[in-house]
Amino acid sequence: MENMGEKIEKCINGWRKELIGKKVIIYGCTAFTKRIYIALQKNNILPGAIIDNDNKKIGKKYLGLNVFSLKQILVPYDSSIVIIVCSRHEKDMLASLYDLGYKEKNVLHISSELNTYEADTLENVNEQMNSVNKGIQCYKRLLEYCGGNGTILLTPKASGDVFIACAYLKVWCMENKIKNYLLACTNLNIVDVLKMYKLDNKCQVISDEDMENLTKAFMFLGGRLNIKMLSEWSLRIRNSYFPMHRGPITFKDKFQYETFQLCKDINPEYPDFCEKLNRKKFDYLIKGKTVIIAPYAYSSPAAVVPDRVWEKVVNNLLEMGYCIYTVGYGEREKPIKNTKRIQFTYIEARNVLEYAGGFIASRSGLCDIVHAARCRQLIIYGRNIRNEYAVDFFNMKRNFPNFQGKEFVFDDYGEDNFISSVIEYFRN
Repeated sequence: MENMGEKIEKCINGWRKELIGKKVIIYGCTAFTKRIYIALQKNNILPGAIIDNDNKKIGKKYLGLNVFSLKQILVPYDSSIVIIVCSRHEKDMLASLYDLGYKEKNVLHISSELNTYEADTLENVNEQMNSVNKGIQCYKRLLEYCGGNGTILLTPKASGDVFIACAYLKVWCMENKIKNYLLACTNLNIVDVLKMYKLDNKCQVISDEDMENLTKAFMFLGGRLNIKMLSEWSLRIRNSYFPMHRGPITFKDKFQYETFQLCKDINPEYPDFCEKLNRKKFDYLIKGKTVIIAPYAYSSPAAVVPDRVWEKVVNNLLEMGYCIYTVGYGEREKPIKNTKRIQFTYIEARNVLEYAGGFIASRSGLCDIVHAARCRQLIIYGRNIRNEYAVDFFNMKRNFPNFQGKEFVFDDYGEDNFISSVIEYFRN
């Protein structure tokens, strides 16, 4: 079953011909706005603005775009405008557009609902119980790797989450007298993180379906299964006493206080282990005169910096004598124009960056992993217009006191000022 991100991308891909050459406007700073923006950018379509009904948002910037009221943009009627709507308040939003004279041909509507079974149907109950039973069977198989008795730790997909969670794992095991455990993960990136902690001999890769079934079994049976979720918003602790992105609580703190319930003064133990740089593998890097950029981030409050801005940054750095490489994996993560692709493991990452000399990244799990790298690091955030404290929550310096780099909120700058600030950082 597709999720909302997949549904949005599918819709935008299908509308590409209708959007080319039009003035594209996104209606609403919603939970789906960033997904829409990313899907449009992948199709080489740049929206002109965001419109919203909330006076607190109007006049601000989000994703590098100005936020306007409806009348500021839509009055008088302009037949060349196409408005994309995806919100749980879609009925009222569509009505407001039609009241201003816009027709169905001007409005592309992505339903915020997914096609799912009714929760109370017998068919759905049977399906969910089948998943629970499969989860129990998977749990039993995993226990065999622990000699039949142990704690099964379910890791999230996000590498930064796992990197921080493992920094508290040793202390948590000591506090709870846990000697035998197994980490279950769904991708090799997470195994790479576990290798940094020398825990790869205590992990098992399972399928996404197995992970989903294990989670459902845990939800249904609770303490009868010896399972621990390593997410900072675990299903059993998501109703936090601490608001997600407000006050003194940081991303790191959520793991300490919520996930592991470690309420005394504890310093997380991050790994020193990193693989020695293979000079033959990276012989194309120029020591101290290479900037590695990581523009892609899908599970964090990173800024969605348009490709044209990255290209201007790259061109300026090239003029300054730097070589530029883009971190990219798969078709979705193409190198920025005038750069080449670079790939490295998490174990290699710190030494690669230190040899290169420079790193510019949208805030992501990779930033957590390389936070201690001794090189020029510039981390870029987006401003979550629904919650402007996200930057504080994920702030590198607050989460990692030894972080020596610089941090920018992209939406706090005009594009030219942002580019100038980045270049100035690498000029000194």
